[in-house]
Amino acid sequence: MCSGILRVKLNMSKRYYVKMESQVVVVYIKEGNQECERLESLLKHIGWEYMKYVQGVDYTEREFRLEFGEGAEYPQVSVGVKHIGGLKDFISNFNCI
Repeated sequence: MCSGILRVKLNMSKRYYVKMESQVVVVYIKEGNQECERLESLLKHIGWEYMKYVQGVDYTEREFRLEFGEGAEYPQVSVGVKHIGGLKDFISNFNCI
């Protein structure tokens, strides 16, 4: 059972239920990446504050690969001390249907 649930409309045909967390959300993005734009849009829509780190400004591609692995895709999300993964991982981890 999930407490503190927000209903988030991502598109006209699907509804997701997102568990509210009181922890800091940290996102690692790459400018111009559609998945990164979708994640930021989702976070803004549900009203979560987050810390954003931008590739080429706050970290290098090499640092990103060392932290998340060679196969990691953009964006990467952490909630509190837990690394969640990409956008799909974020949605599935906070989906309480």
